[in-house]
Amino acid sequence: MGRFVSQDPIGLRGGVNLFAYAPNPARWIDPLGLAYCPCKCDEILAKEGVTIGRHGDLKKIGGLQDSHHIYQDAAVNGIAGYDYNDATAISLQGRNSNGTTRGTPHYNANQTQKTATNGGLLGGESVTAYKSLKAAGLSPEASLCATMKARGYLKGVGANSGTSTKIPLNRRR
Repeated sequence: MGRFVSQDPIGLRGGVNLFAYAPNPARWIDPLGLAYCPCKCDEILAKEGVTIGRHGDLKKIGGLQDSHHIYQDAAVNGIAGYDYNDATAISLQGRNSNGTTRGTPHYNANQTQKTATNGGLLGGESVTAYKSLKAAGLSPEASLCATMKARGYLKGVGANSGTSTKIPLNRRR
């Protein structure tokens, strides 16, 4: 795979690897390098039954579902303008029918966040967010779309790939 020495100017819209060459150069024709990804995120997320919204709204769903911050709250809660309840989250199964949590999509997403070896910059947290959604059972396309939507919230508060983030205590070894 080809790689560039500087980041893609469209950020995560080009894919989770900010330094990668186009995944399909015959299909991704963009002479200025500014086009949005060719996928239709709302359709992809709807097809997979993915519910994304404000954490404050999704945590009210209840039942076996949990609201999961796509970007780990402990990593990004120091970003100016970030709000715990306004941050983008996804509804994931958080409990089994017997009340346990082990092996649920939410558990798997959390384990991926806890074992991430990167951190300190929002760009690295984007990779962790994407991987945690894949671990929760989303397709690569839906994981990318959900991460991009969450990244949109962070961009709205003024954050970018180079914005400093915290390394959560549960990640430190």
